[in-house]
Amino acid sequence: MKIAAMILGIIGGLAGLAGAVFALFLGGIGGAFGAAGAGLIAKLGFLAIPFSILGIVGGALANTRPKAAGILMLASALGGVIAISLAYSIAAILLLLGGIFSLIESRKVQPTSSQPLAAPNEEDLAINPIPWYRRKTTWAAVAAVLILPVVFAAAAGGITDSNTAPAAPKDEFNYTVEVNGLGVIKGKELNNVGFAISDIQRTTSVGDRFTNRQAQGEYIIVHLIVANNKNEKITMNTAAFKLVDAQGREYSHSTSAENALTLSKQGQAFKFQAINPGIITDGSIVFDVPSGLSDLKLQISSNISGKQGYLPLQVLKETASNTPAPSAPSPASTAPQEEPAKPAANVAPVDLHGKWHGENEGFSFTLNLHWDEGYFRGSHSSIKKPNAMRTDGFGKEITITGQFANSTTQVIAWKSGYSPNSKGKAEISLIDKNTLHWKIISEQGQHYLPQEMTLTRISK
Repeated sequence: MKIAAMILGIIGGLAGLAGAVFALFLGGIGGAFGAAGAGLIAKLGFLAIPFSILGIVGGALANTRPKAAGILMLASALGGVIAISLAYSIAAILLLLGGIFSLIESRKVQPTSSQPLAAPNEEDLAINPIPWYRRKTTWAAVAAVLILPVVFAAAAGGITDSNTAPAAPKDEFNYTVEVNGLGVIKGKELNNVGFAISDIQRTTSVGDRFTNRQAQGEYIIVHLIVANNKNEKITMNTAAFKLVDAQGREYSHSTSAENALTLSKQGQAFKFQAINPGIITDGSIVFDVPSGLSDLKLQISSNISGKQGYLPLQVLKETASNTPAPSAPSPASTAPQEEPAKPAANVAPVDLHGKWHGENEGFSFTLNLHWDEGYFRGSHSSIKKPNAMRTDGFGKEITITGQFANSTTQVIAWKSGYSPNSKGKAEISLIDKNTLHWKIISEQGQHYLPQEMTLTRISK
């Protein structure tokens, strides 16, 4: 029976190691695709490894220390099942049988000679007690004191990291990057990979008239900057990111919305994008969430950087007091505000006729204006920087309308080319014959027009 217990213990421990490796493999694959709980599965797989080794040690001791071997094998079976459940089932059965056989064998009296051993009387035991350091109970207690705290700490740490989004400490934002039109923004560096949110939009639809997608609730578009400061390349994928609300609910990205965003050239999603060392890049991630949802965090999966982390869903601007800005800027207000220039004293309709263009750190903006019997008709084109990833007005015939007023400032109506429901009014003021000042005075909906800009005439 000792031999059987030894074989069962060793084979059971090896089967437990195989189950632990399988759990690690499943956790890694799940993490690569952003599956919920993948990180916990991987951590429990690691936890099953020492239990498997405990079973192998128990099997090896079955021949000489059957009682200790039985206890170790039973502990290995129980701990492995708690850690990885069904993946440890075969190992648990083998270890359970081996442990039972060892305990049965330990109850047998083993004679040391041909003469039967006489049972010691109470007086002998009182005079010559067994030394404490040779008692099995002592070593079992020492093992429990050393092993159990480590096991419970590892289990508690794995569950906490996987199921909760801890509050960000004040010194969490250890990464900064400078963005044209925004200045320096703060983010988080995880294992030498930097992440920072540079823009956030909420809308009910994305895409153009050919690729348009409607949200079930509303779309939140997160514009993310990623810097690879590692010594090897990393692979980005939008599946590695989730939004987590205050109740711990997780929202995965919308593949269809991201495809519409990319095809309409309104953004560029991360799709298994390789980033070499030293490269800083950006991309858009789209989430379909209930309307009006707030207090959100962006969860960054550990399969990118090797460490899971969270960013509050806001643009954190570096300020003089080194505190984050309270909220993300509106897409239309990212350009630096200019001091309004003084308009010319006399303005005639013909003075506004022509093509006007302006540039700043946030936008490249062009107006085409013409006048017809007292009415303005025109169009616009706008590119939001950096990287020309957002456009507004291209391909639209008439987006500017208005009636000429005998005044130094003209009020016109504009319509966004980005979203059919976005519109507003703007003031245009002629500074001199080659200089025009643009300023939005009312707006509604999503658009990518500058709030204020000075333009120069490039043709009549």
